[in-house]
Amino acid sequence: MKKELFGAIIVGGLILKGCAPAPSEERMPVQRLEATHLSGASLPFLSTDASGKVILSYVVDNDSSAALHFTTLADQQWSAPVKVAEDTNWFVNWADFPSVISWGDGKMAAHWLEKNWTGGTNYHVKVSRSQDFGASWNTPVTLHSDTLPREHGFVSLVPFPSGRMFASWLDGRKYPPASEHSGHDLSNEMTLMGGYVAIDGHVEGEELLDERVCDCCQTSSVLSDHGLITFYRDRSDDEVRDIAEVRWTEEGWTAPSLLGEDGWDIMACPVNGPQSDAIDEQVAVVWFTAADENPKVQLSLSGDAGEHPSVPIKVSHKSTVGRADVKLIDKDYVAVSWIEVVEETGILKVAVFTIDGQRLEEWDITEISTERKTGFPQLTSDGKSLIIAWTSDNAVNTAMIALKEL
Repeated sequence: MKKELFGAIIVGGLILKGCAPAPSEERMPVQRLEATHLSGASLPFLSTDASGKVILSYVVDNDSSAALHFTTLADQQWSAPVKVAEDTNWFVNWADFPSVISWGDGKMAAHWLEKNWTGGTNYHVKVSRSQDFGASWNTPVTLHSDTLPREHGFVSLVPFPSGRMFASWLDGRKYPPASEHSGHDLSNEMTLMGGYVAIDGHVEGEELLDERVCDCCQTSSVLSDHGLITFYRDRSDDEVRDIAEVRWTEEGWTAPSLLGEDGWDIMACPVNGPQSDAIDEQVAVVWFTAADENPKVQLSLSGDAGEHPSVPIKVSHKSTVGRADVKLIDKDYVAVSWIEVVEETGILKVAVFTIDGQRLEEWDITEISTERKTGFPQLTSDGKSLIIAWTSDNAVNTAMIALKEL
């Protein structure tokens, strides 16, 4: 049931503010969240823990070193930053960025990338754990068993209530040694791997999920009522690079299956991976494709833990560069962010859909450059608000859209 009330839309117990033109500045639905410590920062990553606490991680990179920090949101204010790690040998990249996640009860995990050879773009994934909400961190471990100088990255971390954590990542162990190759030669094959990080930090159960995938698109893993699901950009023998999923079942990991089958035939990696979210059996996944020279962002929804995803719903309008994110507000509503291109100007947009794919409302958050330096905008929700983060003007910027409970 849906009805209008005082310029807002009441939907399933939420007031989605901004669903009608606001008559005054005070009623504008998008509120910027200022924080001086986000100046000079980049590579934001947003997450929300089981208690509803929103965590924003980011990187401060200078000429001598790079550092990973996180901050939390309370009463529309970002807390003082906490430093997770810092070093001089990190691989800092606009598309392959670090993350910090929390389980609640003080349990946290972080990952970042360290160079593993003096030349090229070869790097390892490092993971660290904290049991006291970031006051101290254990000695970082290498996520993968392959320690040769090759590429490993594009990590997605998923916490379990028990305290251990699942990770999916792209793994270049089938590449020749770094000294024998340069660049992304089409003869090289990237793999998709998965594994678990125990409470004490050691890595176990490493497993091959797909033996040939796109070279540098993000992975995205979620935990549903039926188990783990990992989404990623696949790579066929004919260089079709569409979005695929693998699901964990009682029999083990399923064979890869495609979402939508866009048929995007491209001879290089588009550096534009999928993002996903899950609540119980509801699963949402969003991705970019430019098949048939028609760039668009698509959303697929599932009520059975990804087993039967819906026909893709077009999210974007006339043109887009993708860089999409998705967050289930609850089991009935889902939010999507992406970069639209309007008359050669990038616009960071957010839209809310019903779980059956009906678009309810859409916001223009800000103008944004479509260059790589702006990275991948982030989206999350604490159940009461949508929180958005992006990079521009040599800073991480954040904003909030209120969702008020009745």
